[in-house]
Amino acid sequence: MNERKVLWLNELEWMREGDRFLSRGIAWLPPIEERIRNAPDGRLKIEKANKSREYYLVVDGKKIYLPKTAMEEIRALAQKGYDVRAVRVLRRWDARRKKIRKWMEEETLADIYESLSPVRRELVTPLVGSAEEFVEAWLQDEYEGLGFRENEPEFYAKDGTRVRSKSERDAVDEMVDHNVPYKYEKPLELRGYGLVCPDFRVLNRRTGQEFIWEHFGMMDDRSYAQDNIRKLEAYHYNGYFEGINFLCTFETRRTPFGAKDARRVIEQYLL
Repeated sequence: MNERKVLWLNELEWMREGDRFLSRGIAWLPPIEERIRNAPDGRLKIEKANKSREYYLVVDGKKIYLPKTAMEEIRALAQKGYDVRAVRVLRRWDARRKKIRKWMEEETLADIYESLSPVRRELVTPLVGSAEEFVEAWLQDEYEGLGFRENEPEFYAKDGTRVRSKSERDAVDEMVDHNVPYKYEKPLELRGYGLVCPDFRVLNRRTGQEFIWEHFGMMDDRSYAQDNIRKLEAYHYNGYFEGINFLCTFETRRTPFGAKDARRVIEQYLL
């Protein structure tokens, strides 16, 4: 593999997500069109009058003054004007959605690279690498974690990784079972807070999205909870938000975290 930063995105998934987004918007068309049909005739015109404003109904080129007592009609006309423009945009979305669906049937950037001979691949730097290449490069990134103190309890996941608790062991075991790439306690600098070693950095193979996954294991300990609330605020300040690029799980003595809980997180965000 060439020495370079591997970029990857699942092009088809990206296009499908665009199609899903456009579909949600296009679903608004029928109710908006119905609202337009039920709206008053004409359009709203607003003019400045000294320090106030005046409202007019424009129908067939004629301008009719609307007093402020007719605010319900004024709002309906304003909404109609907005809706008419929105319908034009949504119809353009519909046309673009059809193009996206056609693109999905055609050659992707990843297809181009995969079609090259092994010799030719060694000579080029593709715009988009394969998912496998991206994951391999992500896993090969070397780092030094926290390490362990002498006499610290020992917990080992099924892949041999040493972790600090049964909960972390359960999480790693589930990631191993589901083939989720992860890094344990890779350092991260948070502006305004300092260096932290998140429990896990994890990767969704399908989308290429990396998440920080922190597990907070003693939330019924007041001091621990207060310290980690501050830590959560630092994550937010640095652009890490739950469900987007950050995952967090919790437990107390009465509500332990186990394999089923880890599996739910993995199935929701990492597969």
